[in-house]
Amino acid sequence: MKSTVKDNVGCDLYLVSIREQIEEKKEKLRKLNLVKVYRTKNDLKTLDATIAKWRAVCIEALCELREKSPMDPKPSFEQLLDNLQIDHKLVRYDRDDECFY
Repeated sequence: MKSTVKDNVGCDLYLVSIREQIEEKKEKLRKLNLVKVYRTKNDLKTLDATIAKWRAVCIEALCELREKSPMDPKPSFEQLLDNLQIDHKLVRYDRDDECFY
């Protein structure tokens, strides 16, 4: 009888261990599926193209805004970016050369 109790306890522990492994595998599969969905939605080539397009449009808008400024003399791009609190690196503006790169 004692061996039957030990066998049952051993089986119970084994089942608990198997259930824990199953839960770990489910969690890993869930995370892998999230990565797959993220990579599918956020294709890096598309993202790079979108960022480049955004920069070009931003620079164009800054040029138009500067031209339509009623101030005389016109503000520099550095002054304009600083006033709008736009990070120069985001639009790739070089303060030293006073141009976009």
